[in-house]
Amino acid sequence: MKRNLLKISAIAIVMIALSFLNPAKAQTPGTLTFSVNLTSHNGSYGLDHYCAIWLENSSNTFVKTKLKRADGHGTNSHLLVWKASSASNVVDATTGASLTNYTTPMTISWNGTDVAGNVVPDGTYNVRVEFTWQHGTTSTTNTTVSFTKGPASVHLTPANQTEYTNMVLDWIPAAAAPVAAFAANTTNICQNGNISFTDQSTNTPTSWAWNFGDGQTSTVQNPTHTYAAAGTYTVALTATNASGNNTSTQTNYITVNPTLVPSVVVNPSAATVCPGTTVVLTAVPTNGGTPTYSWSVDGSVVGTNNTYSAVFTNGQAVVCTMTSNATCANPTTATSATFNTGVYTVAPVTITEATGTLNSTATTGNQWYDANGIIVAATGAAYTPTASGNYYSIVTDVNGCTATSNTIAFTYSGIVENTVNTINVYPNLTTGIVNIESKNTINASVQVINIVGDKVLDSKINGTSKKLDLSKLPNGVYFLNISDDNKVSKYKVVLEK
Repeated sequence: MKRNLLKISAIAIVMIALSFLNPAKAQTPGTLTFSVNLTSHNGSYGLDHYCAIWLENSSNTFVKTKLKRADGHGTNSHLLVWKASSASNVVDATTGASLTNYTTPMTISWNGTDVAGNVVPDGTYNVRVEFTWQHGTTSTTNTTVSFTKGPASVHLTPANQTEYTNMVLDWIPAAAAPVAAFAANTTNICQNGNISFTDQSTNTPTSWAWNFGDGQTSTVQNPTHTYAAAGTYTVALTATNASGNNTSTQTNYITVNPTLVPSVVVNPSAATVCPGTTVVLTAVPTNGGTPTYSWSVDGSVVGTNNTYSAVFTNGQAVVCTMTSNATCANPTTATSATFNTGVYTVAPVTITEATGTLNSTATTGNQWYDANGIIVAATGAAYTPTASGNYYSIVTDVNGCTATSNTIAFTYSGIVENTVNTINVYPNLTTGIVNIESKNTINASVQVINIVGDKVLDSKINGTSKKLDLSKLPNGVYFLNISDDNKVSKYKVVLEK
């Protein structure tokens, strides 16, 4: 039976010890103040009166001695209850001479720790007071005041007893360590923008340490911070009070967007603008978002679309102003460089008539027209009409621009046989064969030239006659150049097959 009791006692001691060491149970630090006045027993004021005040838990297990008044002999046997509970443990006890004054309260202060200095778990605890007189030879008396140690304050004023009066007990829990928390008024800003941070920590911190993630810090409770560089930043707050500190970290909490500088350029639809041609100007934005536009020509507003088209004159000043709505655009408006319109000046063209042939001042690019419209294949500098009518040329230059000549009213009088220097060339309106006849024998070269000046046939005449076959040439006007003795005779024939 004794062996079983020992096992039970050992298990009880282990369970008590575990209950003190259990980290899951709250351990609120704080301060207990207990005060009591002792009354002389039956009016006896003899020497060697003793007193002890100590702490026990709810299982009446000793925690710590806080006060012990004993005689100079060092005798503990007079405080029998304290001695049994504490095994004469006087940790933190105030010792001294025997008690002879009953007007001064006996006061203790306990910080909630055990003899090892560890904060004990929250729960019910007992303040025990034992008082003896006349060396404890007569009797001792003791009393117990219980209270709940925890996060709530306790104030007790137990009723007076015969030897214990004016008892006051106060448990004041220490402030808990802060639980850090914070928020920002925004988490997405533009470069060089400000963010206001608000401390939301609990348990009344007394100091704050901010880390904004960009190398900058602050100790202000609710700081405002400027982020100078674009990027993503992690923010941390450490809140501290007398009971400890706590840190809250929000990873990649702040996004700082780069500053965007808007710009706009104007692109024309054509590099070379011919007179009277409509030109389309297009605004090409950078960092515009979904922009709006305003076009002006020579200072006057003329349009609000992303394009503007008009027939310009040479040297007009065109400007486009863009307003950007892109995030972090600064400034929000941008103005293009002034676009000065350049309208190409086309050389004028004039046609004249000489001996039945129309001649243009433009050596290239001609296209001849009559009242019926374009004359197919009539693209040379000269044109010989075969009918009466109004004729003109439209010249297209190397830039693709056109100029229209004056109009000539031409009267067709038929083909006249050519007789020059006794040389006859006929028929002048031929289907293919052209006769050359001379009264005298000649030795000459004969060249056939088309209307644009190209030599298309080369022959000779040695005698008084020559037949030229033009049937393989296309219809048109041709010139015969007959060179004899360094003299050139020219004849015109019209070929119609």
